[in-house]
Amino acid sequence: IYALETIQQQLSMLFSMPDDNRYLQYTLLELENLENAMDNIVSSWKTGDAVLMYQLLIEPYETLGYFKPFLRRLFYNRNLKMASAIRKYLKTDQTYFVVVGAGHLLGDKGLIGLLSKRNYTINQIQNEN
Repeated sequence: IYALETIQQQLSMLFSMPDDNRYLQYTLLELENLENAMDNIVSSWKTGDAVLMYQLLIEPYETLGYFKPFLRRLFYNRNLKMASAIRKYLKTDQTYFVVVGAGHLLGDKGLIGLLSKRNYTINQIQNEN
């Protein structure tokens, strides 16, 4: 088992986030929609609907300008580092199974988009159930 990032790196990133409480405020305001949102996220995951997942997990933060630094730090900068590590794995003759949070896969700045830009072929396997 290899880590794309360490627990220490994750905690350091989280604890160094700007403390203006906007993310907390937004989260608290959205609590009443949480159950429905989670149902939609799980459904989009099960059906392989990456566009809907992007709309649910990333797009709300992109449309609110003050969340762009949050997205950059929590997803985009980390995705660049993780994609670099994955490319190193792909240069070997070994087989690897990579596990990341769903938000890291989505959009042009997600891992799939970043690897595709480097001419890697990405195949999505649909669940038969």
